[in-house]
Amino acid sequence: MRVCALFFRSAAGVERGEPVALFAASRPEWIIASLAVIRAGAAAMPVDAQLGEETLRHILADSGVRFAFATTEKARTLDPRMGLATHLLDAGSDDEQSWRQLLAEGPVELPQPGPEDQATLFYTSGTTGLPKGVPLSHANIASQMKAVLESGVITAVDRVALPLPLHHVYPFVIGMLAPLALGADLNPAAGPEGSADRACATRRRCHRDSGRPPAIQRHV
Repeated sequence: MRVCALFFRSAAGVERGEPVALFAASRPEWIIASLAVIRAGAAAMPVDAQLGEETLRHILADSGVRFAFATTEKARTLDPRMGLATHLLDAGSDDEQSWRQLLAEGPVELPQPGPEDQATLFYTSGTTGLPKGVPLSHANIASQMKAVLESGVITAVDRVALPLPLHHVYPFVIGMLAPLALGADLNPAAGPEGSADRACATRRRCHRDSGRPPAIQRHV
């Protein structure tokens, strides 16, 4: 896939297992970028798009992240002193910072990650202190996906609503990766949980809702 060649054209310095921040609300480009990061051998690091300045600065510094994907609005909140190479998910293809500038024009050799290689880095909510990074390996994610797929709760013909923000493990793996692995139609909400997820579920006639119970009840 051309999109899986992100970083190998203009950001070839990304190392195996290195975290790459995804700082934006759910949108199709967010999903594409996260899959490309993982396939490229790096580690997707979803960041809560509603974080305050202090917590955001802590997470970026603690992770040692050098590369980020963000919307134009969120990119403005990133401290320029951190020197992040930021690619914009909502910029036009002619914009030098657009994520589309990272698409390879031809075949690219990609590394084959091993089961114990790091695939993601999630940060806790920080209820008992500053957020802490929790890495997940490819084997960790594969185990979770296997359990979901074998349960039959999602099928290839389903249209799945994805109302929850993707910086949590549950919506990232169960809500996003599992449906995509089956080839199901995935419909991410355009903003925070609430009216956006209801509109998604009703307008697109989704069969499954990967949200937590209170979110599901809003559709009934």
